[in-house]
Order: sequence, then structure tokens, then C-alpha cells
Amino acid sequence: MKSSGYAEFNRQADESVEKGLLTAESTAIPTTLLLLILVFRSAAAAPLPLAVAGVSVVGSPAIPVVVAQLTSVPVFATDLTTALLLGPGTAPATATAAAAMRGPPMPTSAHQKYGEPIGAPEPGSADPQRNRDLRSIPGTRRDPLQPDFSQVGGGLLMWSLGDSNS
Repeated sequence: MKSSGYAEFNRQADESVEKGLLTAESTAIPTTLLLLILVFRSAAAAPLPLAVAGVSVVGSPAIPVVVAQLTSVPVFATDLTTALLLGPGTAPATATAAAAMRGPPMPTSAHQKYGEPIGAPEPGSADPQRNRDLRSIPGTRRDPLQPDFSQVGGGLLMWSLGDSNS
């Protein structure tokens, strides 16, 4: 004898969703670990973000349980909570590793940028030949008192235009 109807449909749908989510989780965690090993270039450091996410995931089922006392909660609420915690749990560590791989920041002064000694005269000093050369370098200002709008985005420009009309 086979059962049918709305209750049986829901039971089968729940089973199907649970199997699919179990497959997704069993694929996502090893894939995330592999990506973290590639980013960190260390098998010792890579599991740490997953460990932090794991602690959150272990504690996260309490939230749907508490909410379930007040209202109905879908079957996949715990799995959705797991997925949401995996992303933020690993993102800060991945960003930190990427920043560390970029190395030290580039020099900011034109003297350091173009290989000149740090003690060289600054633009606007008594050496006119040096000033003319620095003016020809893209990204340097021609006059220290003249603002440089080359890096200003359209949003900031529109914001300032909007301010002047009010």
C-alpha cells in the first residue's frame, strides 16, 4: 500500500532536500579547505578559519530551535545557517592572507617611485629642471595649490554638485 497526498509529498520533498543539502555541505567544506590552503600556502593556517566557522556552525542550530518555538521553520533553515556562516567565517582570514601576499605598500613619493634619492629636493624647490621633469610624470600635480581632480569619482563630483544647489 502506497501513501499519497500532501503529507507524503512534503515528506518526500524534505528527504530530497536533506539529501541534496548533505551532498552540498560535504562538497563545500573540503573545497573551501582546499581553497584556503591555496590562499594561505600553509596546511597549518588554512584550517583555522574553518575551525572558527565550525564553532559557529555547531552553535548555530540553537537559533532555528529558538525561532521554531515561536513560529514554523523550514527544514533547511539549519543548512542555510551553515552556508551563511561558512562565507563570513572564512572571508576575513582570506582577505588578510591576500593582503599579506601583496607585500609591502608601494612608495608614495615621486622620488621613491622613480628611483631618486629620498633626500632629493621636493617639487616646488629651487631646482626648475627637476620641477619641469616632475610635472611631466603622470599623476603628479602641476601646481601644489591647484587641486587634483584626476582621481575623483563621478559620485563624489555629483555629491558636491548636489550640495551647491541646496
